[in-house]
Amino acid sequence: MPMKDFQMDIEASFSEGKYQDIVEAKARLTRPEHMLLLGMSYYRLGRLKDALDVFQDISGKIERLSKAYFYMARIYMELEDMDSARSYLERYLSLNPDDDEARDMMEQGPSEEMVIEPSVELARLYAGQGHLEKALEIYKVLIKEGPTEEIRDEALKTQNMYIIRMLEGWLEALKT
Repeated sequence: MPMKDFQMDIEASFSEGKYQDIVEAKARLTRPEHMLLLGMSYYRLGRLKDALDVFQDISGKIERLSKAYFYMARIYMELEDMDSARSYLERYLSLNPDDDEARDMMEQGPSEEMVIEPSVELARLYAGQGHLEKALEIYKVLIKEGPTEEIRDEALKTQNMYIIRMLEGWLEALKT
């Protein structure tokens, strides 16, 4: 039977309540939507353990593939389509609520292009105000231009503060 006919047959079998036919075709089911129908068929046949196994397999695949939402959000941000970016970030975060980078993107919006001339003083100001990521961006530019020991030391100090803040956030999230 050609693949298209097989797909239509599986969907028709489910619509007609022929759940056992779908279970018997299990070895030939490869598409995610057919695996969903298999899980639903097991459920409707009262085979809860089998249904759970199928749904757990599907959910694992969804979690692994959900990173596509994250990258789509980044692309939409770069294209300055903030509504679409927010929509995809929300989808991604619903599956990955502990992703700090995605939460930061949601809170901060697109990264602003650096218009002001980067300087050690500006980086210090940002760090002093708690804008550690912006300070690190400036230090990165300064290090590329001509690293000095002072710049490297301050960048390392700021990076350590950023890491500590991130770890504290994770710790707080684990407590709740």
